[in-house]
Amino acid sequence: MAQGLTGIATKIALVLMVALAISACGRRGNLEAPQSTSTVTIDENGNEVETIGPPESEDKPFILDPLL
Repeated sequence: MAQGLTGIATKIALVLMVALAISACGRRGNLEAPQSTSTVTIDENGNEVETIGPPESEDKPFILDPLL
């Protein structure tokens, strides 16, 4: 009986360690907000429009995002 509990406890500990390792995965990047920049674009009417703010980047989904 004691041997069975030790095996179960070992398996539970292993599963918890794997789950912790997987959940610790995240996206790389700075924790600080990006510096604001101004960009000039041309709208549909041909007018120049200046926008101030962080540069837009494409958000690529990652397979482990639902875990975060």
